[in-house]
Amino acid sequence: MKLKGKITILIGRDSTRIEVEDDLASTTFLKIKLTPEQLCAALSRQACVECELETNRLDKIGKKHENKSFTFEITEDLYVYDSRDSVKLQELAQSKLNDGWIAEGYFRSQDSFFQKDDKYFARCTIRRWT
Repeated sequence: MKLKGKITILIGRDSTRIEVEDDLASTTFLKIKLTPEQLCAALSRQACVECELETNRLDKIGKKHENKSFTFEITEDLYVYDSRDSVKLQELAQSKLNDGWIAEGYFRSQDSFFQKDDKYFARCTIRRWT
């Protein structure tokens, strides 16, 4: 499988981090950590230099990332600032979604909550990979 990607190399005093992102999925799926000695060996063309690897979200590689805003009705108790529960809000949003959409649990932006026609609403970002 060939992918378009992006690479980030962050060289520091104690370690070097290399991150690889799938451009289509907008996902960093590989993080590499090198000590200064390992970096020096790799840059000196030494093959098979040991390093620390971390992989993430491999199930999303090669899939297209989509996101959009999602508005849904909530009860008055979830609207009141002191009783807002991000977990309950995310669960409620997720229960109203289908087709692989996943609701984010972030409800702290300026336009996350509003009232219209005596009804209460919340807004969040939803994502999916197809």
